[in-house]
Amino acid sequence: MKKWILGLLTLWFSANAMAFPITLEHKYGTLTLQNKPTRIVSVGYSDQDDVLSFGVKPLAVRDWYGNQPYGIWPWAQVQLGDHKPVVLKPRILDYEAIAALKPDLIVGVSSVMSEKEYKKLNAIAPTLAQPKEYADYTIPWYVRHLTIGKALGFEQQAEKNIKTLKQKLIDIKTTHPEFKNKT
Repeated sequence: MKKWILGLLTLWFSANAMAFPITLEHKYGTLTLQNKPTRIVSVGYSDQDDVLSFGVKPLAVRDWYGNQPYGIWPWAQVQLGDHKPVVLKPRILDYEAIAALKPDLIVGVSSVMSEKEYKKLNAIAPTLAQPKEYADYTIPWYVRHLTIGKALGFEQQAEKNIKTLKQKLIDIKTTHPEFKNKT
């Protein structure tokens, strides 16, 4: 029985695991990760939601606004659990605080970081900036989710999450025709 369960778990993990190394293009170049990152710092203004959706607890998050516990809004509190990430200030990146956490990946897809900030962060740990195809603050939610999912080794899960949410949106539009042409 134990061999059967172990075999099933091995099959599931191998089917759902993303192979490393991976390479992702972004606004300031290329990110290559040799191994699956486990020590994540989120400097994007909403990237922590994506990180948490994959069951990964960030070491630090960048506060945006709203005075939420640990910078996490109610919809993601369940995923955070009793984990207590460091909350970074919203306007200025604290490079010393980030470096002290010894991350193996800094996620800044929605951070609107400058090239100078990127270079400083990337000197601390491999850093994922926004995709180059998008101007600041214009990355669609599903692109952000897939990009972060790939970097964390959860590409298949990200694709599934996107498909599920898009279907929910279609269902809501169908159920509520009064929403047509509303934003």
